[in-house]
Amino acid sequence: MYLLKRLCCIAACIGIGQLHGQTTLTLHQSLEALKQYHPALQVKQSLINAATAYIKEIKDQQLPSFQLMEQVAAGTDNSLNGSYFPMGIVPSTSGGRRAENISSVGVNNFVVGNLQWDFYNFGGYKANEESAAAALTVRKSDLDQQTYFLQVATTAAYFKVLKNEFLLRYSMDAYDRLSNIKNAIHAYVQSGLRPGVDSSIANAELSKAKLNMLDATRQLAAAKNELSLLTGLDTSIIKADTSNAVLINQWHILQSSDSILNHPLLSYYQSVYKNNLAYEKVIRKSNLPKLSLLSAAWMRGSSIDATDKFKSADNAFSYNRYNYMAGLALTYNLFEGKKRTDKLVVQQYQTTAALQQYDLQKDQLESVNKESDIYLSASLNKLNEIPVQLKAALDAYTQKLALYNSGLANIIDLVNAYYILNRAQIDEVMVKDEYWRAIFQKAYAANQFNQLLSILK
Repeated sequence: MYLLKRLCCIAACIGIGQLHGQTTLTLHQSLEALKQYHPALQVKQSLINAATAYIKEIKDQQLPSFQLMEQVAAGTDNSLNGSYFPMGIVPSTSGGRRAENISSVGVNNFVVGNLQWDFYNFGGYKANEESAAAALTVRKSDLDQQTYFLQVATTAAYFKVLKNEFLLRYSMDAYDRLSNIKNAIHAYVQSGLRPGVDSSIANAELSKAKLNMLDATRQLAAAKNELSLLTGLDTSIIKADTSNAVLINQWHILQSSDSILNHPLLSYYQSVYKNNLAYEKVIRKSNLPKLSLLSAAWMRGSSIDATDKFKSADNAFSYNRYNYMAGLALTYNLFEGKKRTDKLVVQQYQTTAALQQYDLQKDQLESVNKESDIYLSASLNKLNEIPVQLKAALDAYTQKLALYNSGLANIIDLVNAYYILNRAQIDEVMVKDEYWRAIFQKAYAANQFNQLLSILK
């Protein structure tokens, strides 16, 4: 089953790409695959199904109990006057009160229908139904907050793949740049225009650039594997979509229409708190009286007649005694109150803990929301500075390359300019990644993630 779902996810993703003539995996395709594949969401859905079935079970418990039984038994018939508690294992003997025991065997036939219906228990049934409904709400809220969290995690993993694809691209550009320089230097050395050490330095730097490229390839594979664990997709053969990678100056589109109080995480803990309150009500109602309707009808046949004579067993199969009985019963356990009070105290502590957990999560989300504003502002300032750094680094590299080709700069100056340009390109990727993570943190804490997804088309 696991393998089948995984193959279906892969086929669906590749099929979408082929239909549109693309080889990239969009963020929304990743999120859709997450919902269809992730085992944690399937577990939560199964728990919802169980909670839904439990509500029906609670309602069906209000139905009356009706039992039918027919019994044929053979045995002796010796008894004494006096009462006893049957305790569930003492056989019943009717009649047979004599001065002595006899070993004659009689056959008895007995059929009975018994009805018991606890039709009213002063709100106990309703409290149980409300508690079951509250438990179902907890399960649904748990699925919502788990889905929300996994969507954020998948989006972060997707953009991690994106970051590493850019890093690999820049490392390949750096390798190609050095390869061209190395070829030019080799020609200079062969013609005697440059010393042989320049060629050795270029070879060493080219080897280092290749190592950086291999390391970037490894990091990209690890990032894709992380995304694969969340979505079940074979991301090793799919590239992330870079068309909306930057999101510069688009944060203002997000509006604070969703209150933090509606955050799926807070909704979950609020449902847990309400579920505890509902169970408190169940405990309070558990010791109230209950009204029951009781009725029974039975028939008997016996091979022992009214004069205590033992006859043929055939006589037991004709019913010759008929009885019925009906009544109302009010049941109340006088000594259950203390137990109920103790149980209620325990539950009240658990309810208080659930409320405190809700307040804790609310405070943490508000703190993260404020912190994300700081990070977002700082990353935007860095992002605005990046073009200046890139232009200056590119200009410096171009100038040093021209000076080197003219014999006015040495290989060390050229390599330093090359490193500055590489560093600027890497800084661009890292600052964009910092900006993306600040947006994710803000969207998660402020309950604006769905709005963010609407921007990431």
